[in-house]
Amino acid sequence: MWDIHALAPLATGQITWTDLVEDSLLEQDENGLLHIQYETDLFDLRLDTLVRLDDTTIFESFTPGFNGGPINIPAGVEVFSSEDDLKLEVSSAEIYEVAIVSGLLTYTLESYVGGPLDITYDLPGVTLGNGTTLFLEASTESASGDVPWVFTGTEDLTNANLDLQGASGSSSNRIAALLDVVVSPLATEAVPVFGTDSVRITLNFQDVVIGYARGYFGNRELDSNTEIDFSPFLESFGTLNLQELSIDVDIKNTIGADATFRLDRIEGVNNGSGVELTHSIIGDNINLTRALDNGNGQVTSNDYAFLIDETNSNITTLVGSIPQVLEVDAFVEMNPLGDISGGNDFIYTDQPFEANLLMDLPLCLGTNGLTFKDSLNVAAFDTDLVADAELTFRITNSFPLGLVSMDARFFSDLGEEFDVISDLSMETGTFLELGNVIANTSESVQTISRADLDIMRQGGYIELTLQMISSGEIVKMSGDEFIDVDILMNGNIELSYE
Repeated sequence: MWDIHALAPLATGQITWTDLVEDSLLEQDENGLLHIQYETDLFDLRLDTLVRLDDTTIFESFTPGFNGGPINIPAGVEVFSSEDDLKLEVSSAEIYEVAIVSGLLTYTLESYVGGPLDITYDLPGVTLGNGTTLFLEASTESASGDVPWVFTGTEDLTNANLDLQGASGSSSNRIAALLDVVVSPLATEAVPVFGTDSVRITLNFQDVVIGYARGYFGNRELDSNTEIDFSPFLESFGTLNLQELSIDVDIKNTIGADATFRLDRIEGVNNGSGVELTHSIIGDNINLTRALDNGNGQVTSNDYAFLIDETNSNITTLVGSIPQVLEVDAFVEMNPLGDISGGNDFIYTDQPFEANLLMDLPLCLGTNGLTFKDSLNVAAFDTDLVADAELTFRITNSFPLGLVSMDARFFSDLGEEFDVISDLSMETGTFLELGNVIANTSESVQTISRADLDIMRQGGYIELTLQMISSGEIVKMSGDEFIDVDILMNGNIELSYE
């Protein structure tokens, strides 16, 4: 029987900035400095916010316009005609023109007349994608008592245009509709028509997607209440001394309507207490000039940009308070002076009104308590150890930050846990210049009891927590910094030979 000394890898891992901040929030500038950038939409005012054509059913019923009957009407003679406007429910706006990207129009024609008819239903305000106007027609057969003759059909509205000014050319949200009903020229005898007879038409607009609209969008007030959650990363920074912080507020008015924008409040809130941003833009009405429509979907927008930084605000104090959330309240009023365009407001669905906030935190900082966490997988193993063992922590650090503390706790797959590290040191990476740091390697040996090893043999993971400081200095980060962790187990294995 022999005791064999063995050294075996137990766990390995690497800690980088992405363990603290989502990769999508990290950006390296042209000088190689790493930034945390958080962008959010305060307003994303799209066409369907102002103009929306929901699934709509329009029902029309037409009668001859006399009482009693029957009146026998010969072949080819008109029974009745109508010139009418169909009202569309296009949100609350007054719309004169709409370009449709896609959608369907299903229709049903019903005749309660006891004889063959020719029905034409002309919608001159609906221009289909092929350039023709919508013209529905049907040659009916005789109704059977109270059971009508029915004809159904579907029209594809892809790339269709709607003139919603009605028959007068001065209305809004209305489609002109012309109906003509005549006794079929092929009828072999006169058709008896009663005053109670009718022709009924049902139009159903389905799944309509609007690409462009023109009209008057109304005087509308819209509020925005946005929360930016900083807790996943800022609370890990400890006490911060950040430089060159900034917030960019960018407004892009691509809508053919004047507007007023106001940023009412930006406040960092931590455990119920807050620090409000002070800047001249807060609470100030910003008048936004309408965009210009150059035709064919080409728009000249009016853009506005505001920079909030440490030179004109208290942003350093706000972010230095380590807020859990950043609360932003904003306000937009469309057409504050009413319909000064004479019904020529416009909007394209792929060019929305936008107000964006971009918060930029360059990682040029001083910190007291920057905390990283990582989980290192430990595979189950069957080796029997005859005594306590040692864990060697080999740590390679390229962060130009010093170690305050490192904790490691093991969690087994069966639910047991224990502390692994009682004391550990780590050398600081040697900073030469931005993007050029010499990584230094440290080793620390920790004793682990045989009882804890029995738990570790089940497999699980080690949760590693490192707290680091910059010793009061401002240091620059490139994003290439890393900490490599290798954990080796060193112990005696008992072997027997027969």
